[in-house]
Order: sequence, then structure tokens, then C-alpha cells
Amino acid sequence: MFNPSHLIRSRHAIYYFRYPVSTQNRVSISLQTRCPKQALYLAKILEYHSMNLKQRLENTPMDHKEIRSIYIDYYKGVLERAKSQIDKDGVLPDANVENLQKVKNDLEVIIQEKHDDTLGHLFNRGIRFIYTFP
Repeated sequence: MFNPSHLIRSRHAIYYFRYPVSTQNRVSISLQTRCPKQALYLAKILEYHSMNLKQRLENTPMDHKEIRSIYIDYYKGVLERAKSQIDKDGVLPDANVENLQKVKNDLEVIIQEKHDDTLGHLFNRGIRFIYTFP
């Protein structure tokens, strides 16, 4: 469950997200949490956004200080939106909870009827997940 690929825990038990922007340089920002589950959730969001930002800044001639400030400002905005969405909707939005309940019910039917093609059966029923990134 816990994959600390970009997570660093300080001596005060606060989690930080650290991302490599070049071969020698990294950018880190505090996630402002001591909860490992919340830190992992926020780190995955930041990792997704980091890959997109890194691709956009790939051929831009800037020094490390400029790149670092762009990343930190971007991370602060993403973290603020993610935390406000968590406060508003919870970690798992209602639409995903409903879809997971449908999948659970459909899987119980598949097990009872002993279908061979599980994924085909689910897609024929129109089950889909809604993933939102802040």
C-alpha cells in the first residue's frame, strides 16, 4: 500500500514531496501532513502533475532557481485545490463510490453465473469510473 517513491519524512514526522527536475537537482515541498495515507494520496497527485509540467518546461532555457520557483508555485496551487476538494467531497467522490458498488454487485452476479469474460461483461453493462484530478 505504501510506496514512498517521492515521499520523504522529516525528523518531525511531516511528509515532503521531492521530485527530480534534472539529474542533479530536486524540488521539494511540504505536504503539511503526518498521515502516511494522505501523504501518499497527495504525492500521487503531485507526481501526475509533475510529469506534465516537466514535459512543458523540457526545452525552456532557465536556471535552477527559476525552475524551482515555477515548480513550487505550481505545487502550492495543486495542493490547495486537492485539499479543498478532499474537504468538500472526501477522498473518494460519491460518483466513484456508486460505481464501485455497481461493480461489486456485478462481480457477485458474474461469480454466481460463472461467466468467462469478466471485463467484457462489465463493459457491456456500461460500468465506468470517474477519476478527477484537481
